Amino acid sequence: MRRLVNHSLVYGLGSALSAAGGFILLPLYTHVLDTAEYGVLELLNRIGDVMILVFFLGCRQAYLRLYYDQPDEPGRQVLTGTMILFSLAISLSAVAVVLPVLGIVDQQLLGSAVPRNALYLALLWVPLEMVVNIGLSFLQARMRPALFVMVGFLRLVGYVGLNAWFLYVLGWSITGVFAAQTIITGAVACAFLVYFVQWSRLRASVDVLRQLLKLGLPYLPTTLFMYVIANADRLFLTASTSLSAVGLYALSFKLGISLTMLFLEPILRAWWPFLYAHYQDADGPLMLGRAVTLFALAAVAVALTIAVSAPLVIPLIAGEQYYDAWRYVPPLCVAGVFYGLQHVADAGILIGKKTSHKPFIFGAAAVVSVVGNALLVPRLGINGAALTAIGAYGVLLYLTHSYAVRYYRMTLERGRLALIVCGAVLAYLLSLVPGYLGPQGRLGMLLSLGAIPAFPLILWVAGFFTPEERRMLSGFARLPWAIRRN
Repeated sequence: MRRLVNHSLVYGLGSALSAAGGFILLPLYTHVLDTAEYGVLELLNRIGDVMILVFFLGCRQAYLRLYYDQPDEPGRQVLTGTMILFSLAISLSAVAVVLPVLGIVDQQLLGSAVPRNALYLALLWVPLEMVVNIGLSFLQARMRPALFVMVGFLRLVGYVGLNAWFLYVLGWSITGVFAAQTIITGAVACAFLVYFVQWSRLRASVDVLRQLLKLGLPYLPTTLFMYVIANADRLFLTASTSLSAVGLYALSFKLGISLTMLFLEPILRAWWPFLYAHYQDADGPLMLGRAVTLFALAAVAVALTIAVSAPLVIPLIAGEQYYDAWRYVPPLCVAGVFYGLQHVADAGILIGKKTSHKPFIFGAAAVVSVVGNALLVPRLGINGAALTAIGAYGVLLYLTHSYAVRYYRMTLERGRLALIVCGAVLAYLLSLVPGYLGPQGRLGMLLSLGAIPAFPLILWVAGFFTPEERRMLSGFARLPWAIRRN
């Protein structure tokens, strides 16, 4: 459990570095690229992401699961070699098909607004990025979070440096962006390939490939249904309300669901290797059940913090026309918690290799999203979209758990999970008190932030924490005083 927490903290550092990289590069792009070039950059990057998703055929997720089924190092070497050779074969074949018609794609999609060299670089980036993704998955499976973060940090430094040189000094515009992206990704990909060639000789197996495809292919329709769940609300809001409503909802969605998942992602990166390494232990169900409790605690704490601080934060990051977006953040935070918990609830599906259930699970949630938005958005507007999000992600969590327990049953600490929910509800209600009884405006918002530390205090008084957890928290609380005395 301590290793799980430590690994989550290290992955959290990696996520923070990635977020910092986005903020560093944004002024670079907005000062050098005009709005059309920046739009093309976003479009090509999204197309590249979709191509990578399709070319993997779900095998990246399957690779993590099958890695722990290999009884020895030779088996893991064959699995890794098969994954690399298959991914390169698929991506390079696709690149060979697209190259002859690249000019037609350029004219029809982009109106010849992009230099041809930039398109070649963007296309070359796809197979290189796939190799890097496999390398990072390998580090994740080997439980090497420090090396994982180091690779990301070096990649970030090189990417920012080359962007600054190509854009500001050489004036290469959008070509410079893709040149920097391809060079840095290529260097990291070559480093991974050299290591894998020495480690595994890139040996492959047709039988292993069949296992990868059998486990991975169901992720393709699952991804399509997830796209529907995440975007149907915007389409119905556009048709039934106004673009202003879409803008308000988009901001609240980014804070409520996207930001919640951003904070939970480091824990999930540590969770999957932890799950596969320990589910067969004698105390595996008990240990994993306790890990789920701690994950739920983290998810609810993050969501509560975002929901309570949204009225204070939104005026700092957005214009006045966006201020009302805070009203829709709390329900979307609930949806974000459901979505986060779904990732740990599917342990049994992954352990039992029953990913064939996932298209049905996500398809049912997609139906709820479409029907709910169709019925509620015309009547309730943004509130209808937010309520539908809770329903869709709630169905996703419920069905995932219902199928997962058929193949592996974790010992869930239901009493402690109920205390988390009750404590969060009580803390959020406390955050509303200043607005009704106390001062209004900025001072009332500041007072409402007291609900954030009130949440762990409520759990402490309710006896949520075990004696071991109490000792650990007491140690953290005494640490600043001990440092000060020294």
